[in-house]
Amino acid sequence: MWSCTGAIQVMPRPLPHIDYLRECLSYDQSTGDLIWKPRPESHFKTVGAFKTSNTKHSGKVAGLISSGGYMRVVISQVSYSSHRLAWFLATGEEPSDIFIYHKNGIKTDNRFINLRLATHQEKMWNRCGVSAASKKVFGEFSGSAK
Repeated sequence: MWSCTGAIQVMPRPLPHIDYLRECLSYDQSTGDLIWKPRPESHFKTVGAFKTSNTKHSGKVAGLISSGGYMRVVISQVSYSSHRLAWFLATGEEPSDIFIYHKNGIKTDNRFINLRLATHQEKMWNRCGVSAASKKVFGEFSGSAK
């Protein structure tokens, strides 16, 4: 659990290999949707599970909203944050030691334009209600040019 005072940094679990993810999902960067692909039989323990899953899910938006308000996708019985999967699919780089931040604060808006990397400190700074008057955008120059 995160809190603004004394926040505990919890590192997310490693993501599946990128090739495996690309067999499972496609990512629409303009909408933020992760779409189930028809998955190969090798992803399943039984032929029945393979047929059922592909019939039920292929071509549909993946994920559900968690109790924390984030989109999550279950792959091989493990739940992953959709924004981390989206970043990995878009860039090919797993954000293992850094966080993905939703620029507009909407936890379900996984459009690539709305995602950025953030350190734990930056994420907490944005999350903890710093007043608008004192808030600065990281990387933005706030002084006057001379």
